[in-house]
Amino acid sequence: MLFSFGDLYDVMMWKAIFFALILLSSVSVIPLTFAIIHVPPVGTLPSPKKQVEQGVSADNVTCNNGLVLMKKLSDGSPACVKEQTMKKLIERGWGGRECFNNYLAINQL
Repeated sequence: MLFSFGDLYDVMMWKAIFFALILLSSVSVIPLTFAIIHVPPVGTLPSPKKQVEQGVSADNVTCNNGLVLMKKLSDGSPACVKEQTMKKLIERGWGGRECFNNYLAINQL
């Protein structure tokens, strides 16, 4: 059985279409798998360092929800940490007891 030029053309056309579909589908997926986009959650505050750079005093730094303000004993720099982290840092001498006392006073209001 001999193939006509039309039959050969049809087979080549289907192969070309199939190849194009595979190529297009992989091109659209590749950027999504390698793209890492860091979008901060809505309503987050700048880091303590950025707030201080913008002129906010270390005592007036505002922390995001679930974090408490602490000041490093060695240089007074502010840090926003979780409550359990604050307790560990106080035990290790990183932050002072006044941080813990201030936290308790605020939460008792």
